[in-house]
Formats: sequence, structure tokens, C-alpha cells
Amino acid sequence: MKRNSRCIDEIIWEISNHVEAIMFYRNPYTEIKSSITPKINAFSKAILTDHYFRPFWRAYLKIKIFRRILQFAYLSLNLKMSILLISYVLTRSNDYKNVRKILKEQEYGRVILISHSAGGILSTKLESFEKIVGCICFGYPFKHPQKEHEPYRTKQLSKVEKPFYIFQGDNDEYGSASKALEYSISSSTRIISVDTDHDFSNLKAVDRKNILDISLSLVE
Repeated sequence: MKRNSRCIDEIIWEISNHVEAIMFYRNPYTEIKSSITPKINAFSKAILTDHYFRPFWRAYLKIKIFRRILQFAYLSLNLKMSILLISYVLTRSNDYKNVRKILKEQEYGRVILISHSAGGILSTKLESFEKIVGCICFGYPFKHPQKEHEPYRTKQLSKVEKPFYIFQGDNDEYGSASKALEYSISSSTRIISVDTDHDFSNLKAVDRKNILDISLSLVE
């Protein structure tokens, strides 16, 4: 349950050497959005910036009706993307059911949830599931940088009963480790300060080793 992060991927693969199996879950609409957006952007940039097309665009935009057609096409594209994003928001509530179904169907008796960002919120809702023995989260999203505090992000943290390790960047835009202490957090939750950002880019070797050692203490 994660966003894209090379450093986190590498740590997870190192952890995978000490477990029987590892599975990834990602919201299906996130997959669609992440795959379609770069293609749309690349196509648009190629058409609008290619020097062979520039004279045609200049002539095209001088004609009022063509400008209207272009505006309509742009609006339609954005409308489709908006529908996609709305669908993504509405189906995020299904993540809980989807992951629980996966947990019930898999054959292993002990499970550790490893999450990144919003996946950590989902972990707090799933940690009571009988097969789960603990949770690890990279960059818990305590507070959106452009919004007021949203209780759904942190209210479950006071109820977590199983070991929950949160590796929080000192420069995390969603809340540093010191800032996280302002929230009500259960005694089973441990917040570990890391010198990095929300996506764990430019992670120092010493921090990476510390993260791996602490994670493996839960795994083993």
C-alpha cells in the first residue's frame, strides 16, 4: 500500500529476503491515473512544441471557430480526468474491503503491513485483523499541507493495539516526527525520526540501515 519511491522499494526488497512472501496492493484508479496522465502530457507537449506544427497552430488559433473547438476539446479532456479523479476518491473506501479480502484468502498466518503515505491510514483500520502482527509506515500523512486538520487521518492512531512503526521524515510536508507528537498516539505506536522528505528521497545510508534494522526486529 504505497506511492512510488525508489528508496522505499529498495528497503522493502531487502525486508523481503527475511520473509516467506511479499505482496503489493495499490488502488486500481491510482494505476489508471499514473499510467494515463504522463501519456496525455507527453502527447500534448509534442504537438504544441514541435517546430513543424507551430505555424499551423498560429494560423489555426487566429480563426475564432477553431479556438472554440480547441477550448471544447480541452474542457472535454479535463472533464474526463475529473470523472476519473472523482471515481478514484469514491472507490478509495473500497480499499479496506479489498485488502481484507486478500488477507482472508492468503495462506500465511502472520502478516506485517508495510505502507507509504495514505496507506498508513488504511493500516490503522486493518491492524486489528487477526493475521496482522504489526505495521510499518513510511511517511504517515498526519496533515495535508494545504488543508486544515482532518480527523480521519489521526483519530485511529490512539486505538492501535499492535506494534506500529512510523518512519517520519524531518522534512515531511505532511508532518515531521516532532509535529506528530502533538496528536493522540497509542503506546504501541513508535515514531522514528528520519532525515528525509515525504518520499524518502536522498536517504542517508545510516538512516536506511536504522530503518531496516528496526523493521526486521518486527519481522523476526
